[in-house]
Amino acid sequence: MTTLVLNKKYSLSQMAPWLAGMEKEVSLVCGPTVARSQESETLLRELRHIEFRPDYSRSEWLVPLCRDLRVERIVATAESDVLRAAYVRQLLDIPGQSVASAIAYRDKYIMKSIAAANGIPVAPMALVRTVADVERFAEIHGFPVLLKPRAAAACQGMTIVQDLAEARLLPSGLDNIIEAWMDLPLFHVDGLMREGVVLHCSPSRYALPNLESTTKAQPCVSAMLDPITDPRAALLRRWTAEVVRALPASPHTTAFHAEFFCGGDDDVYLCEIACRPGNPVLAEVQERAYGYHLHREVYRGQIADEEFALPPAGPAGLFGWAFFPPRDGVLVKAPESPHPDMLWVTSTASVGERYKNPVAPLDHLAKAVFRADRNAVESSLDAIVEWWTEGATWS
Repeated sequence: MTTLVLNKKYSLSQMAPWLAGMEKEVSLVCGPTVARSQESETLLRELRHIEFRPDYSRSEWLVPLCRDLRVERIVATAESDVLRAAYVRQLLDIPGQSVASAIAYRDKYIMKSIAAANGIPVAPMALVRTVADVERFAEIHGFPVLLKPRAAAACQGMTIVQDLAEARLLPSGLDNIIEAWMDLPLFHVDGLMREGVVLHCSPSRYALPNLESTTKAQPCVSAMLDPITDPRAALLRRWTAEVVRALPASPHTTAFHAEFFCGGDDDVYLCEIACRPGNPVLAEVQERAYGYHLHREVYRGQIADEEFALPPAGPAGLFGWAFFPPRDGVLVKAPESPHPDMLWVTSTASVGERYKNPVAPLDHLAKAVFRADRNAVESSLDAIVEWWTEGATWS
């Protein structure tokens, strides 16, 4: 018997410390872009089975492989893997997250309908199939409105409809969620859950709404809130616990990434929640602050049933992450030196090169991790955004 780990994108050198030393048998299936290195050779010797599949995104191979390897658990941390892993568990009677749970954490309409039924505030929403549906919704809630696919991630497929004229330009045959526009700051909460209970989490604030990264080529930047002195941290933790309690639970340690609009005590709305870790840099930030890595805890918890050890009440510091996007045009100048608060920054930006606007919020020419000011998180966010917007010039 073995545990099958689905690994869409992480290099084996990244995976090695998360999987090394397991007392349980582990098999690993990797996507076609996953890299191996000398550092990963020890991990390869410890695995029962490993393969790199050019057809990783397809699912025909998954059930026969599980039968051949006599798989007793399946671990999936990529959004695109979570639901298919749940269907295979159901088909082969493998314990773990159910189909109902996976769908509730992926389908935004089901997710927020369950939340609303349990007293959790969400933006007014509806399913729309025609332009007339959009017009009727806007008559009640006003413009702008947001159209989004039910199961998309990373702002993919989202459309802001500003007025009736834009609504009438929409294609026929829609199959979307429509939501009232929320003109509030956006926050995210990241952590671990099990059996409907939050084990630990950390709230953070985005500098700008994620959608501005794709619509306006703005940096995607986030920083932690102080869990001791910032009242918004306790508020967001409380609502996160309510959401996790309301949705169908996973029986094993699972990471989550939740997003909320928040304007104050009586002004909090669930945007969405996913049952997987946030971006890889976010996981590093979490580890710097609290000493645990989201991916490692998921693997150790789901494969070896290791108990999660709660970190100290306060973080070792407040940290943030940033992705700095390209935009349509030629890059004339890039920032010459890191911002003083940056712990590291990497860049592939090439002056004189022509680029296009980002497609997803994390599309980037540079990325960084930085230290945030405990007493002025918003100022830290503004400074990191300005480092790019004022330091990079385009023609």
